[in-house]
Amino acid sequence: WTIDEALPALREAARETEFSGRVRWDTPAGTILLSGKQDDLYGDADLEGVAILVDLGGRSRYAGSAAAAGPGQIRAVLDLSPEVVLERPAAAAGSGIFGVGLFIAPEPGTKTVRAGDISMGAGLFGVGGAWLAGPVAADAGRFAMGAGAFGVGVLVTEGPGAQLSSDLASQGYGFTRGAGHFVLRGGGGRAECGLRRPDAREGLAFISLCQGAGHGPRAFAAGGVGTALVDGSSNTLSASYMSQGMGYWHGLGRLLVRGDGNRFQARRYAQGAGVHTAVGLFEVEGSRNEARTWGGGPG
Repeated sequence: WTIDEALPALREAARETEFSGRVRWDTPAGTILLSGKQDDLYGDADLEGVAILVDLGGRSRYAGSAAAAGPGQIRAVLDLSPEVVLERPAAAAGSGIFGVGLFIAPEPGTKTVRAGDISMGAGLFGVGGAWLAGPVAADAGRFAMGAGAFGVGVLVTEGPGAQLSSDLASQGYGFTRGAGHFVLRGGGGRAECGLRRPDAREGLAFISLCQGAGHGPRAFAAGGVGTALVDGSSNTLSASYMSQGMGYWHGLGRLLVRGDGNRFQARRYAQGAGVHTAVGLFEVEGSRNEARTWGGGPG
């Protein structure tokens, strides 16, 4: 909420200023770093101890773990650059592990993110959030892109032609006492998740836990809440086992669709499947939407 309130004034300042360079303020909460309208490269040394980073424009490239918060930390990045690239094969771009990590790049333009596990809106005993205005091209590992376990993870992408892929337990995944929220807003996008790790139950299967999956360890602990929202037309979502509005063991998984001509494909236990004392929801509003699954769904 604080960022939302400050964003109009920051955008106005970015339009009017000719400032280039960097200014740092040390505070009891950590360092505040303000960068001007020049092109920037941020490595680990630049990000060390920075609680809040505000970039007013230019082009930004992150080679360090931007917006990756550890225990007791706040790490927030607000980048007003239209072109942003982050390449870091580790937790980054909105990762909260016992902390709060936020990565916000709200200006339309190309956003390219390649990150590792617990990234791009992942909260593990913490809060992780990412908001990217695109077109967005992103790839991440496990527990990413809106994933929460004993915490909250949120990823919001806006703009046409998004290309998103992740490994496992991503794109709206909620584990025990957690909530994961994934929003794909725009048209002509593609999101793939959970197509890399074979599932032993069937030769053509992969284990996904993606795109609106609430999952708990069976007979041990209740699941969380996982939500995926597709708001636009002509998008394609692909996953395999346990995905696209799937709840498992006292969990709640939801895939919500608002638009026309979208396509959804999953393998099994998907698209509105409540598995072992759980609730799955697949809700579609629009025309010419297609849903394909092999078993245990839809509904």
